[in-house]
Amino acid sequence: MASVQEKLSQTLERVFRITLTDGAGADEGDAPLYLAGLVQELIMEGSEPPLLVTGDNLERVLFARLSAPADQLPPAFLASDPEAAPFKWLVRSYDRCYQETRRTASRDKDFAEKVHAALAACFELCVSYCGLLLNPDMAGMFPQPPAALARGSLQLFDEMATSPDGLPPGFLEEFAARFETEGLPEMLAPVIAALPSMMQRVSPLGDFRRPMSTLCTLVAIKPIAAAVAAHPRWCPPHRANGRAFEDNSVLGPFFACAGLQDVYPPARPDVRETCFGDRRSTGDAEGAVNTLRTTVNQVQDGLYQAVYGMLRHGGDTREAVVRWLAAGVNANAGGSKIQHQ
Repeated sequence: MASVQEKLSQTLERVFRITLTDGAGADEGDAPLYLAGLVQELIMEGSEPPLLVTGDNLERVLFARLSAPADQLPPAFLASDPEAAPFKWLVRSYDRCYQETRRTASRDKDFAEKVHAALAACFELCVSYCGLLLNPDMAGMFPQPPAALARGSLQLFDEMATSPDGLPPGFLEEFAARFETEGLPEMLAPVIAALPSMMQRVSPLGDFRRPMSTLCTLVAIKPIAAAVAAHPRWCPPHRANGRAFEDNSVLGPFFACAGLQDVYPPARPDVRETCFGDRRSTGDAEGAVNTLRTTVNQVQDGLYQAVYGMLRHGGDTREAVVRWLAAGVNANAGGSKIQHQ
């Protein structure tokens, strides 16, 4: 029967998909990555195989994985492993850590206490190293694939906006708390700037749910909401009219998602063509209107959640929201002249 230390090592190996005990199959499927370089170092320092991943050497193990140059990693791993990029690996490791905390709840007391202490350290290390990877002042500290390096802090945006898995529970809250006073606004600036693009020219019949969910998730966290409200695109100073204000502010494209389209080309899918095209019957038209009414209500609910949530944070964030609302009203002062046909 495996000892407590052996079982703990196995848990940490599952979380981080690494091993110090066997390099066989490390470049196949979901097999753990064998850290051969670190193993050689530990043996030279007097450690004897089989080597275990423990709470004492965990940070050194992670540093070795993050610092490994491409020529020391299996070619198949670099070419096909979805976690070859360090940031992606850390985020997914955080998620596996979360799953392990739930899985070990009913195990024997001695092991449960040790594993929960180790997993708590895992959460902290994943978040800390993610910050080092995303911080523009730390660029180049760890080797990354060219595509990941080019994305920089937008890797966080990719996880939220395009990854099928999204961010694991608790990650964003812990990330914001950890870096609130250590470069959080700078790391989030590209993410906030990219946020409106998710809703650009999207109608209520389109895929608005994930962009709206991403917005609500971000602004629900006080330090992130403060960074959003302080971003240069929150309330752009130069706005010739309502359309310019809508296109250039962070929230503008989200508020533009409406049943009545006043832009050309129209948002997609086109509400008029989808709901009322091809000479639909009265029954079809009524059904289309009901569908549109439901989706518009969902958009409005999301907007309320985002704006009200930011107002509740109070302080500078609340003032920024009030300023944005006033600027939006003033920029659209001539909107009452628009006639829909």
